[in-house]
Amino acid sequence: MPRLYFLCELSWEMLSSDRMSLNYREFPDRIRRLFGSVVQEEKDLDHWHYDMMGQTMLIRNADGDYMPAHRSLLEFFVAYKFAAELGALAPDFLELAQVHSCLDTNLESQDYTWSSYFCCGLDANDEIISISPLKNFVREPVERLKQTIGQAPLTKAVLDLVTPILQGTTWHQQLSEVLESLRGRTEVEVGYIGGNIYCARV
Repeated sequence: MPRLYFLCELSWEMLSSDRMSLNYREFPDRIRRLFGSVVQEEKDLDHWHYDMMGQTMLIRNADGDYMPAHRSLLEFFVAYKFAAELGALAPDFLELAQVHSCLDTNLESQDYTWSSYFCCGLDANDEIISISPLKNFVREPVERLKQTIGQAPLTKAVLDLVTPILQGTTWHQQLSEVLESLRGRTEVEVGYIGGNIYCARV
């Protein structure tokens, strides 16, 4: 199961809720929510529980609370997630996401949204269904972007980190296309998407 996805989503949850610690008892619920049916069995859940808790970006205190070794780690993973959700992740950073345990390398690579790429399913025999390798991330629908990049104004730290993660010479165009897709929508529909993208483009 992709550690990158877990770390990005956990970082976003911590920053967006301004909650900088998570007790070890809460990890199974987070893992189930992110990885669905793939980790429903207790033995699978235990494996990923200890694997995910063992990441070096998280440190543990005597009460079993996990917190980031440094806030900038959370900010980096959130910036990575947002660049991928916008479909504007630079090729050098794309390689991090192309490591995936569910891949069938015999299949032709294809584009995915950030949210669809990491959601492996099970077949009738409860075996993980393999997917095509990742070619590139494409933009999430506006409705989903509102829940993430549009939820609140991005901090300067996240904006500073997202800029070098954006894709080469075409990222201004890609972000302009996102802004164009917001035309005619109300503030309730888009939240802070436009303002955050404008700040990232400057």
